[in-house]
Amino acid sequence: MKTVSFVLLIASFMVSGCADHKNTPEAGELNAKASLPADFNFSKMGFKIITSMVNKKSGTMATLYGNDSVKAIALVGNRKSRRTSVFALITWKQQADKRWIGGNIPGDLLSVEMLKVDPDKNIGIYSRFKGACLKVDTDTLGQNARAKYILSLKPSIMF
Repeated sequence: MKTVSFVLLIASFMVSGCADHKNTPEAGELNAKASLPADFNFSKMGFKIITSMVNKKSGTMATLYGNDSVKAIALVGNRKSRRTSVFALITWKQQADKRWIGGNIPGDLLSVEMLKVDPDKNIGIYSRFKGACLKVDTDTLGQNARAKYILSLKPSIMF
């Protein structure tokens, strides 16, 4: 009798936990809060995902993108940049995923950091865009440190 009661209890929890996606307003919608502005033309830049990271302390998540040159360097494990190497680090504030308990998804867009590497001059051309409108950040303090940070990120496994 105890076994039957236990099975019925578990089955009732399973059935009551199922949700109809039609009743979830966010189901199947684009996460507009995390989207880049269309006029930034990010999709036309042909970037590939290199790695991603989560900073629980600051409540942010970021994805590092790179062009084909960066992807080729990452696949071989060669840390030497080519003239055409372009990196983009996008950072979002985390928000709770309403469809997955305990999960987080990108929320407000915080920044896009672009780094174009020129190995001949041994420098990188760094630029940062802030906020949802991606306004140019004119503050130059810490640009070298950020460029070194972007170059130090290790790639995820890629195929």
